[in-house]
Amino acid sequence: MPEYFDLVFNIPSARVFSYLGDEKGEAEFGKRAMVPFGGRDCLGFIIGQRDSPPPGIKESAIKPIRRLVDKEPVFDAIDTVKQCLAVFAPMMATIVFKRDKMRAAVAEGFLNATDCADYLVKKGLPFREAYGIVGRLVRTCIERGCTLETLPLADYRLACPVFGEDVFEALALENCVNARNVTGGPSPEAVLAHIKKVREFQAEEI
Repeated sequence: MPEYFDLVFNIPSARVFSYLGDEKGEAEFGKRAMVPFGGRDCLGFIIGQRDSPPPGIKESAIKPIRRLVDKEPVFDAIDTVKQCLAVFAPMMATIVFKRDKMRAAVAEGFLNATDCADYLVKKGLPFREAYGIVGRLVRTCIERGCTLETLPLADYRLACPVFGEDVFEALALENCVNARNVTGGPSPEAVLAHIKKVREFQAEEI
């Protein structure tokens, strides 16, 4: 039964390309392979494997891998994780979080700029217009050495009259974090849910 492998290339595209396995059957995840691509041979990275061609692509249209560059996978996930855990576990056991420093660093990064744009969108502005307005506000903050949270309301209204007093509530970093209550998100509920899943997984493995 033929095996198909998904490859990515060092090109400005997120697209994945599928190829038939090599004749020796040595293709596997993590290896680099030379394959025909755009009229020439190109180096790609194997990131996945499948038993059938991708949906909508005929088997006859899929070209084979010409040769493998590596005898062993370049990215050995298990060994890498083990090495990281050897360092990460003792680090987490002794780490001290300086919350005031973390809070200040987050404020300086304009991570709530998207929330500012969302605020305008909720007020009825098209996102493309809101994006430009917020970009100018961020530039003003950089020039003055302040943050979106500390920028005076007068500057907001000068940029767009839609802004009201409630913008500061929308931009409060705590509210921005709490609003992202989705799987993998940073809200306390999402983080606690993920911790619970990890602990349940650990219990099953033990």
